[in-house]
Amino acid sequence: MSTVKKMLTHMNVFVRAISLWILCFTFLIVTWFAAYYFLPYEVLKGVFPSSYLPLGNGFLSAFFAIFLFNLVIGCGITVAANLISAKSIPLGYLYPLVQVSLFGIFLGTNSFVISHGGRLFPGLTLVTGAGFYELTAYILVAVATAKLTLWNQTALLGGSLERIRKMQEIKLARAELFVLVFGVLLLLVAAVIEAGGIMGA
Repeated sequence: MSTVKKMLTHMNVFVRAISLWILCFTFLIVTWFAAYYFLPYEVLKGVFPSSYLPLGNGFLSAFFAIFLFNLVIGCGITVAANLISAKSIPLGYLYPLVQVSLFGIFLGTNSFVISHGGRLFPGLTLVTGAGFYELTAYILVAVATAKLTLWNQTALLGGSLERIRKMQEIKLARAELFVLVFGVLLLLVAAVIEAGGIMGA
């Protein structure tokens, strides 16, 4: 566990990115298999507010609605959560972990608003869909902003909340800015794929 923590909190943003990506997609595969075999069909269909996102009648309106929702809500939650860490692990890492687990359930139970025609068995078809790029984007945003932490909780349960830096001390390195921008670009790609799929359905 200490090795995993060292990788997730490494000074090099690319080490953090690879480590969190492997961890998240391991969670995805596990939840995908579990959902495929053990959860009811369409168990999460229509449960989340994003299912009712107003997409308009054309590709551009759908694209902008999807992209802005993911950018403001998804990335916003991630960056805000990164202001606090627990035992030096940024809480912004939780958002992509939760999202990949939910996505695994969606894939395994066909809980999408637009049906995929049935449960999807775990496989490489994942990389052709918007979800792969969207989730990777959240991971990149999380690791790129991991050093924004202002407070650290000294224990997972209990402990004290300690101020570790001031707002004016926050500064992203060039590599972190690169990863952050690349993450936003992947969100654009995901929105294009998803909007195209919705309009073509």
